Amino acid sequence: MPDLTAHAEGREVRLVPQQEIGGLLSKVKKMDSAAWCLARAARIVRREILKEKNSFDGTFVSECQKNAVPVSLLTLVGMIIKGPTTKIDPSDSQACLTIAQLIVFNSISRPRDRPECTGSTHHIRSRECPLPISTVLKIHRATRDRSLIDTFYNLGMCISYDRFLSVSTEITNSVIERYEREGVLCPSKLRGELFTTAAFDNIDHNPSSTSSQSSFHGTANFSCTASFQW
Repeated sequence: MPDLTAHAEGREVRLVPQQEIGGLLSKVKKMDSAAWCLARAARIVRREILKEKNSFDGTFVSECQKNAVPVSLLTLVGMIIKGPTTKIDPSDSQACLTIAQLIVFNSISRPRDRPECTGSTHHIRSRECPLPISTVLKIHRATRDRSLIDTFYNLGMCISYDRFLSVSTEITNSVIERYEREGVLCPSKLRGELFTTAAFDNIDHNPSSTSSQSSFHGTANFSCTASFQW
């Protein structure tokens, strides 16, 4: 068969019409092998992501960012950013934690191929990590700007403004429930055995009085060690 050319690759020999075709087949085989490895890694990590069940109860505890993402995803992100041979724990890197949380937050179970869903953003509450929630809380506290929240939401970096209103209502209700349960009105961040500084503004007494003898207006602050156990 004079039209066939033997193309050797290790222990295998391919008989192809031209030498160029043999090289192309070898390249395609390598590409398919790399793509198969990536697809398998993605399936393994996605399986762990879809198992995540996160919930926000109004507070962010220590290690909440690390506990909100699967170990396999955090390890993969750490190897991509730091390199596969690094000895640095990816949970010690805020960049790795941030990227891993955004991946979990934007993960979907089934892609939407309908034209009306193109470019839309869909998030599952059970995959809401601390980062997208704390981001919208900080933005709203600093700017009160809905358009900025919408911009970050469209970028997949925080929850939507409507979801923020729901979270804000839940936080408010939890503070009210705590007051009704304990009968004490105090900041929700107050903790026992911690040095606490508080400030009171507009301490008014009988402000409708026209004389300075029976009315008082002023500000005050105090520092103390909280002895309450919540």
